[in-house]
Amino acid sequence: MKNKSLINRFIAQVGRTINKYEANGNNLGHSLSATAVSGLLGTGGAHINVLEEYQGFAWKAINIRAEVLSSQDLFIERLVNKKWQKDEMHEFNAVLEGAVGQPDLSDLMYAYEVNQCLYGESFWYFSKGDKSSKPMGIYTLDPSCVTVMIDSNKRVAGYVYQKDGDRIALDIDEVLHDFIYDPRHPYRGTGPMQSAGWFVRSARYVNTYVNNFLENNAIPAGVVVAKGTVNDDDWKLFKTQWTSQHGGIDNAGKTGFVRGSDLDFVKTGLSLGEVDFEKMKNTSRDDVMVMFGVSKPMMAIFTDINRASAVTARQLFTITLTQPALMKLSRKLSKRVARWYGLSFRIGSSNPVPEDEDAKLATYDKGIGRWFTVNEARAAYGMGAIANGDVIDSALKTVAPVKSIGKVTIRTKSNKHELNYEMKESFRSKTEDIQTKHEQAFIQKSNQVLKDQKAMVLAQLEPRKLLDAHFDAAVEAKNLSDEVLPILIELAAVQGQLAAELVGSAESSFVMTDVMKKYVADSIAKASLAFTEETQAKIAQAITEGLTEGESVAKIGKRINSIYDDVLNTKTPGYRIERLARTEVIKTSNEITEASYKQSGVVSKKELFNNPGACEFCVALSGSIAQLGGTFVSKGSTITGSNGGTRVNDYEDIQHPPIHCNCKCALLPIIDGAD
Repeated sequence: MKNKSLINRFIAQVGRTINKYEANGNNLGHSLSATAVSGLLGTGGAHINVLEEYQGFAWKAINIRAEVLSSQDLFIERLVNKKWQKDEMHEFNAVLEGAVGQPDLSDLMYAYEVNQCLYGESFWYFSKGDKSSKPMGIYTLDPSCVTVMIDSNKRVAGYVYQKDGDRIALDIDEVLHDFIYDPRHPYRGTGPMQSAGWFVRSARYVNTYVNNFLENNAIPAGVVVAKGTVNDDDWKLFKTQWTSQHGGIDNAGKTGFVRGSDLDFVKTGLSLGEVDFEKMKNTSRDDVMVMFGVSKPMMAIFTDINRASAVTARQLFTITLTQPALMKLSRKLSKRVARWYGLSFRIGSSNPVPEDEDAKLATYDKGIGRWFTVNEARAAYGMGAIANGDVIDSALKTVAPVKSIGKVTIRTKSNKHELNYEMKESFRSKTEDIQTKHEQAFIQKSNQVLKDQKAMVLAQLEPRKLLDAHFDAAVEAKNLSDEVLPILIELAAVQGQLAAELVGSAESSFVMTDVMKKYVADSIAKASLAFTEETQAKIAQAITEGLTEGESVAKIGKRINSIYDDVLNTKTPGYRIERLARTEVIKTSNEITEASYKQSGVVSKKELFNNPGACEFCVALSGSIAQLGGTFVSKGSTITGSNGGTRVNDYEDIQHPPIHCNCKCALLPIIDGAD
């Protein structure tokens, strides 16, 4: 029978008893209650019942974290033509969405974050079909009911789920266990609730004290002492009058007056007004917020907080908490998806970090007419181009290039010269020298990253586990781009200065803006990801082909070595890393050259200039002129070479070199008002 409920499947599979892991005698955490879990961890909040403390400020902080994470998205992606694309038709989408009666992705991620905060770990159970090894649904398991079973090699062998007397064995492939690492208990997690236990309880004690004070007749701690002899009737009358007239919440803080008895009230404790409960409560609240990583604006507390601070707080929250949680879930699920459906599938995630619109608007506001055109700014907001929107504002053309002397910035006049062939070739030659130098540095830096990547893949090649050999493309791509980004930033600064001097004079200065740096960073990040995913696809193909041919691990290892020989350029005709380095260096060099022309204020057009010995297509395009920000060759257009050959531009619009791989052409300025 398909689609059985979770507990029915458990009972049908193993009944009420198991002995699957009992022979090993190795387990961690016979966790049968929330108290037992916290007692096992032994942190600052040891022995607290995490569910009992799931209230007040702690509940609010955890709820905020869970709501933000559950509003994000996870989805399956397929590798198509060396690019990862969202696969909306894949069957695993139905598992994430959840069938009727099953939790959906939002429910799962909400429960995941709550459990991470309370217990420091979460367990997702994947139910399988009766005949298929593919998942049919995902359920959240109570961490306090899960035991992690460790084999004699100190590896996780499986899990035992115990609930209401049923003990069920679960294979390691059926459970996704994620936890906040605790070096004292490396197979179980420690959550913020355990670490924040003292602060959480302090906040609860303050509230409990106040509530109990008001509920217990609102009478200050003390005793009523009778002076002399009071008969029984008078004593009963006094107690009745006191309780009715001065007890209860409505009479809190009133002064009691007694007539007809010789009595005295003796104070023995502090009154409510003598304790600074507000300060105590706020201190406990702030401690709890720090432990859970939630700031005042996130808790809807806006005292001494302005809008800019609130926006920044939201950004920091998503950067430091939500985004890492999404990436971690994505990586863990990707391993399972690759095992179930193949290495050409993975789990992608949404970007939770909100864009700083004020900073974005300020950047475009300052740059329009100088290094941004109107149409470039409109495109950033998804708006269409307008007529004359690609021209630098003529009102700014008289602004001279910038010259820096120490810490003083002055402006110099452009010489407004017309470039002759010798000047053009000199600029192109200097540009090529700069490119060659930084290309070599690029290759040298990236080689170590790729060697480490190769060693990691080869180390994973084990019999019967070959399909598990993998790496996280996003992580490896970031490692590569982070390593070479400083080289490209340096290249941009040097090339921008060279272009500024060509337009103005030897004293002219180029200003490297944050927008330019972001362009360079985004470009190499995109290129590194495509490069890494291509390597990943080649490895998957090599392993698949090796298995199909019945090859040994050693032979499959040779296939992977061959792939990295090509990547690392260690053998002829190795070329991949050289191609990446050359393309990104030339692209960055010419993009910054154009940005420098825009910044000068005296250039509105640009010219393509081919290198000696250029191909027929570069020769044909040499001398072409376009507006700054404009296009020389549109995507999809056919270029006719000087020798009659044809080439389809099928990649993207050509706004500057490279026109093709290994292109050495240059981008020259058309200086306004040149003699």
